[in-house]
Amino acid sequence: MNVHVMVEGLELTYSVPESLSGRVLPGCLVLVPLRNRTAKGVVVGIGDEEAGIELKEMVSLVYDTPVIDEEGIEATIVADSLAFSKAGTTLSDNLWMPPSPRIETKVEILVECEFSPSEKTLFEKIVQLGDDATLGRLNHTLGKSRVTYALRGLVKKGAIRLVEVVSAPLLPKPKLQYEADPDVDSSVNEKAPFCSSMSSLSKASGVSLSKIKKLVLSGKLRLVEGAKPGPAPKQEKPGFDVEFFEGLVFEKRVALYADWARKHMNSGQSMAITAPDASLCRAIHKEISKIVDDGVYLATGDGSMVNDSRLWDALRSSLPCVAIGMGQTLFLPFANLSRIIVDEPASPHYEQDQPGKLRLGALARVRAKVGKCSLSLVGTPSTLEALKEGTVPVSLPNSIEVVNMLFQTDAKNQPLVSEGMVSAIKKELEAGRPSVVLIARKGYSNFVYCDECNEVISCPTCKVPLTYSMATGKVSCRFCGYEAKAPSTCPSCGGVSVLFKAGGTERLHLELEERLPQCRILRADANTKNAFANIRSFGLPGDVLVGTTMVLDRADFSNVRLACIASLDGVMSMPVFSASHKAYSLVAILAGKLSSGRVLLQTYMPHHPLIKSLVASDASTFLMQELEDRKESFYPPFSQVLWWIVTSKEQGEAEKWARFCHETLQEIVKDATILPPNATYYHRLKGEYRWDILLKIKDLEGTVPSLWEAMKLCRMKGIKLEVVNPNQ
Repeated sequence: MNVHVMVEGLELTYSVPESLSGRVLPGCLVLVPLRNRTAKGVVVGIGDEEAGIELKEMVSLVYDTPVIDEEGIEATIVADSLAFSKAGTTLSDNLWMPPSPRIETKVEILVECEFSPSEKTLFEKIVQLGDDATLGRLNHTLGKSRVTYALRGLVKKGAIRLVEVVSAPLLPKPKLQYEADPDVDSSVNEKAPFCSSMSSLSKASGVSLSKIKKLVLSGKLRLVEGAKPGPAPKQEKPGFDVEFFEGLVFEKRVALYADWARKHMNSGQSMAITAPDASLCRAIHKEISKIVDDGVYLATGDGSMVNDSRLWDALRSSLPCVAIGMGQTLFLPFANLSRIIVDEPASPHYEQDQPGKLRLGALARVRAKVGKCSLSLVGTPSTLEALKEGTVPVSLPNSIEVVNMLFQTDAKNQPLVSEGMVSAIKKELEAGRPSVVLIARKGYSNFVYCDECNEVISCPTCKVPLTYSMATGKVSCRFCGYEAKAPSTCPSCGGVSVLFKAGGTERLHLELEERLPQCRILRADANTKNAFANIRSFGLPGDVLVGTTMVLDRADFSNVRLACIASLDGVMSMPVFSASHKAYSLVAILAGKLSSGRVLLQTYMPHHPLIKSLVASDASTFLMQELEDRKESFYPPFSQVLWWIVTSKEQGEAEKWARFCHETLQEIVKDATILPPNATYYHRLKGEYRWDILLKIKDLEGTVPSLWEAMKLCRMKGIKLEVVNPNQ
């Protein structure tokens, strides 16, 4: 028997040793030889032996139980085809790894021969340890420097051999609970099976801790192992469907998830919850665990050993459970997966369009469709997909106030802090509450130019404006990492009127410190060393947290009544068709973080349709108009879009190959609107010129084969081509 194994992005075929015949299943984690070492891989297929072909033999099974089921493997294959990436990309990016058993190198004795003194000492130690002789133990006992040379000599003489073996996997400790005699107080009897400590039982039952201790000492109350439930019987799939739940703030979403979790697990079914950020996953897990007693686990890949061990035990025992995480959660080998939840699908953290990768929402849709289960999209703002299906736009949960920055003092220099913002923060300070101020840019300035010759100071490799950081005194490129000392004079004309525009978090932080010296201003962005410590310490009266959207899912908003967006213009002005709806979603999500209060927006674009609708407290008009505009232009949700991006170090060659790709697409792909090639917004990145072709497709899944055919023809010409699938 042969197995096809996905290992480190490669699909390789190995033979199965007789000792493992019949035990290797699709989805199993195995150890295989790769070049001059062993590596972990996942079995993605099983085949028959082929005569005349000699294959390397797999080493061993890491786990007898598959770490991904056959539905999950099929879903990763479909996802790779939709992302136009090489086979195995989705699997390697989203595979959840159980707590690893140790892979030890055992030392086995073969023959005894003549040894040097150091070899003799080592050999005697190996004989003394017997079956417990491992490389790790020998290094610990004799010292690695002494062992290495002598070991090499023993292996060369054929006296010993080294064999890699997998130790038994870590098993979770059995869950403990209290058991009470029938004559004990009824409240204690009722709560005992759900408590594992005397203090928790006292709190749950309302009986004093001293009485609980007396019951334990008398033997009427005992700590016992909880009965382990049996595996859930296999059930018929409910079928794929999509549900929308909108206008729900965090507390309401968690309550809904907990209700679904209880219903599904009581019916022997499992549920997966995906969220865009690990911090949000942990917050959801914490709140659901307060309501649901057992069976709810984190699957973020960085959970505790206890959590991961219990999750793995539930999965391999086919117990119904709820797992919360990001991409890894979707491909766990669940028992009777019946619902997949995408939390806050309009979150800016989902907006990461990378070649060869699907967004998390699209990945969840693929998994739900392959697994024939429900997909629930649950969030705060209205999505255009839901409106297309006939849902009613939801109103924003808190009041929105807009500050027109065109009327501010010194508007020419584009200040980031208005009088309105200062006044609002002072009121919060007087009330003893913290405030949050967001801006979508990092650094001090994202746009450095000369006021005399109007030259923008750009990256020499990427030709994009450089970002200035006052802390380092340098300008840098966010794409290629180029850095240089910030110029005091213009490199082109030598002028001294070098201006720093389009401020970011650093400038906002400094302006607020200057205007509000009585407040503690904390900054959190990807460039701030103590960003997470600042987020954790935020919450004292008068605190002001300045940050990018990274603070949305990490900061504690429980006492916040004022949230400001220092500039929404950057989001509204993005060169993409979805810019306006992204800006609306950001406002709605931020408003939903506040239990009460208001959101303050600053803008230099007061006549933008979104701003006008927010001023009039009529977001539904904006949303319906946005939906109508998308329909007229055949943009999502009425189509699915793809970007084909052609790159080359030569400008003329990039344009020539882009036009060739456009002609190839028009010949092969029939059911699509294919726009002519254009220079991308960031036309030159990392020394390469970029041209893109936008495709609008009614049925992407049905068009995938012809798109792959066109892509292969283009790549056969040596064209450097990337395909981006930005659909959610």
